[in-house]
Amino acid sequence: MMNATTREEVCEVAADAAKRVLGYPIAVVRLLADDGETLVPTAMTTETREQVGERPAYSIRDTPAGRAYESGESAVYDDIHNIDDDYEKGDAHAAMYAPLGDHGVISIADTRTDVFDRADIGLANVLGSNTETALDRLEHERRVTDLHDATRAMIGVEIPEEVREIAVEAARSTLGLRVCTAWLYDDAAEALRPAASSEEARALFETFPTYTAAGDSLSWQAFTTGETRVYEDVSTVTGRHDPGTPIRADLIVPFGDYGVLNAGSTEASAFDAADENTLRSYSQPTPRWRSIASSAKHTSDATRPNRPAECPPRGVRERRLPRRAQPAQRDHRQRRTSPRDR
Repeated sequence: MMNATTREEVCEVAADAAKRVLGYPIAVVRLLADDGETLVPTAMTTETREQVGERPAYSIRDTPAGRAYESGESAVYDDIHNIDDDYEKGDAHAAMYAPLGDHGVISIADTRTDVFDRADIGLANVLGSNTETALDRLEHERRVTDLHDATRAMIGVEIPEEVREIAVEAARSTLGLRVCTAWLYDDAAEALRPAASSEEARALFETFPTYTAAGDSLSWQAFTTGETRVYEDVSTVTGRHDPGTPIRADLIVPFGDYGVLNAGSTEASAFDAADENTLRSYSQPTPRWRSIASSAKHTSDATRPNRPAECPPRGVRERRLPRRAQPAQRDHRQRRTSPRDR
């Protein structure tokens, strides 16, 4: 499973494992569709087609598979024929559903009733966990590949505005950072100036501030220390630039001496470790970021801001990551306001 190169291949291996390892030949793996509302059959055993027929997509609402997905907990049914719905069940009776994290659900069934015991449930959970890990790995690899593609695209562009837009769009589309803005360091003014923003950020904020050492700013602190910072809820942090910001979760990634990328969410605790780790490969200082900064006329020979050994924020629930990190994210559009961020 860990050697699989596609999501479909992972699902095929998982369905086959349910048959060979658990001993239940009726197995279907469903993955969440792009609409975020539907679990779509991605792999199933031959026995499933023979005994139950082609399986439908399920809504994540009001179906046994959907409830297991939404709750994140396995569910067991002694006889699914007792469930009053319009889905064809064929010869399947007993059924259990194990979630695959955010990816989907594996359904395992038998033609008998009330056959699954505690050992079966435990093995199904292990299979679900292993499948989730394999799918996580593929998602991480896809993101890294897309980021490398974005970097190559930036190398081929000579117009500074286009470069900055590519960088922000890569963070938005590849990493799922819907509300994100890049700030570049202006040597002459000794300030971080907004350079590019995602569509969602522009919808949420009317203007974007310039950060300097003179004012409170979590972005400036991250830039001067060179450390990626993740805030689960910036409303609890007193060092933020704007106490009235609608942003709750905040991820701030320095790009060497050239600037920072801010990604935010109106929901607290929106970023997880997988999100943070993906951006590590994107946040390393590169010649291209030097070119971006230079072409944006941030090129004076003035001394960079002195980096203190410690510049701790005056707040709580803050995590620092070694020199970089990253989030996954959602589309959060709200009322327009002034960004007054971080």
